[in-house]
Amino acid sequence: LPVSAAGDTVLLLYTGGADGTVRAWAPHTGPLPKPVAARDCAVNAVAVTTAAAGLVLAIAWADGLVEQRALDDDGLRTFRPGGQAHALAFTADGDLVVGTDEALVRLRGR
Repeated sequence: LPVSAAGDTVLLLYTGGADGTVRAWAPHTGPLPKPVAARDCAVNAVAVTTAAAGLVLAIAWADGLVEQRALDDDGLRTFRPGGQAHALAFTADGDLVVGTDEALVRLRGR
C-alpha cells in the first residue's frame, strides 16, 4: 500500500501470522519494530485500504473475530460472522467483504 508522508511515497505491506501479530513492513528493511495488532490467536487474513480519514486495516482472527481498525485515529469496529473468516477485501467504496466457509458478508461503512 503506498503511503505518502511529507510528500514522499512509502510502500507498506501488512502481514498476519500464526504467532498472533499483524505487522507493517517496509520493503528492503523488514518489519517495523512494533506490531500493528497482537492477540493470543492466529491471524487468518488481513486487508488494508485508504479512506478519507487515513489507513484502514481489517484483520480476521482464528477465533472468529473480525476487526476493522482506523490506524490514524485508533477507531475500532468488530464483527463475528459466526465462523472463522478466511478472506477479507475492501471494495472501491470502502466496504469490507468478509469470506467464511459458508458465506460472503459485505459490511458497509458508517
